[in-house]
Amino acid sequence: KAIVICPVDSGSMVEVLKKAKEAGCLVINYDLLILNTGDIDYYVGFDNKQVGKIQADFIVDQLGLKEGKGPFNIEVFAGSLDEVNAWWYHEEGMKVLQPYIDGGQLVVKSGQTDLEIVTIPGWSAETASARMENLVTTYYSDGTSLDAVLVPADGLAVAVTSALKGIGYGTADRPMPIITGNNANTAAIQSINDDGMSMTIFKDTRNLAKATADIIDMVANGETPVPNDTETFDTGVKVLPAFLYGMELVTKDNWRKVLLDSGYYTEEQLGIH
Repeated sequence: KAIVICPVDSGSMVEVLKKAKEAGCLVINYDLLILNTGDIDYYVGFDNKQVGKIQADFIVDQLGLKEGKGPFNIEVFAGSLDEVNAWWYHEEGMKVLQPYIDGGQLVVKSGQTDLEIVTIPGWSAETASARMENLVTTYYSDGTSLDAVLVPADGLAVAVTSALKGIGYGTADRPMPIITGNNANTAAIQSINDDGMSMTIFKDTRNLAKATADIIDMVANGETPVPNDTETFDTGVKVLPAFLYGMELVTKDNWRKVLLDSGYYTEEQLGIH
């Protein structure tokens, strides 16, 4: 009677959802938006268009770009093109950073900022690590410092951080650049605690689980759920009524409060004491 789908990509569910709707199912799209279908009743997730903005704002803040500081060197990574979030993260992040690139306060020594060039297919950690090593070897071998890396998600950010540490970053002579992340997974929190990654974004998935259960319960009892967004999530066929939840910036200063005190993780899960 109800199907909750958290897809692995944005484009391969169209025919399955058509069959579900024909069978009279309530269809809830959970977390990653599914495209090119009108056969979804509700979307439950986070406003992922904010992720790239939060990451880029953090870089702007940490480097003092609003105060006119610079120039600083930055490189850019993006996620897998089969996932709509990758497009959103990149687009919103570059909206914030591009004016500073145009003004010369940020310098992309590789010149690589286009999504199709900086994408990491399949969100592959190995590919991200190899690309980071290649960028440093090719464009920073003269000892020029790399000051920031815009990375869309934790899996890639951990790989980028490891690659940089492996080629000499993270020392007094060559400090780690600012490295962004997203999703607050355990490896990312360990990295932040060990002065690797600089930040991540916490999305409390408990909110999504509760909202999804509440929607199903309401529909089963003949009630109509009232979404808090009816504009953002366009599948290309239909704008979905959406239940959106906020997210929180996590750094070394607040990860214990945000993730341990809230009960989302235990110390044992994080492996940090």
